[in-house]
Amino acid sequence: MADLANIEAIEVIKGPAGTLFGSSTEISYGGMINLVTKKPKPYKIGDVSLSYGAYDLSRLTLDFNSPVNDSKTVLFRVNGAFQRGKTFQDFGLDNTTFIAPALRFLVNDRLTLNIEAELSQNERNMIAVGYLLKDSIA
Repeated sequence: MADLANIEAIEVIKGPAGTLFGSSTEISYGGMINLVTKKPKPYKIGDVSLSYGAYDLSRLTLDFNSPVNDSKTVLFRVNGAFQRGKTFQDFGLDNTTFIAPALRFLVNDRLTLNIEAELSQNERNMIAVGYLLKDSIA
């Protein structure tokens, strides 16, 4: 699942038209949801956000975009999110690190090369339901 720090838009395609995109194992006849990731743009922007919340939640997000050369044919963008927090459990934790670099080469009017990656590391407390059921049955 993509982190919301790298989502530009969410498209909902309702009904059987959703079967035109993707394979039949990924979607149903009810439609589909398409997550559009952020792409590099030909101008320089930057954004940093810090959020605090319940259970000692702290989340830092960043978005940096810049052309690499003067002719704006090589574009770079990086999105990141760093989240630390606890949960309602006594010793619960929810730590996430996410970074998504993207590079776009505008070769000519008819050819564009995109290189994108999403790297994430999650550390969460999870209770294995199968393990609990096995111990309670025995």
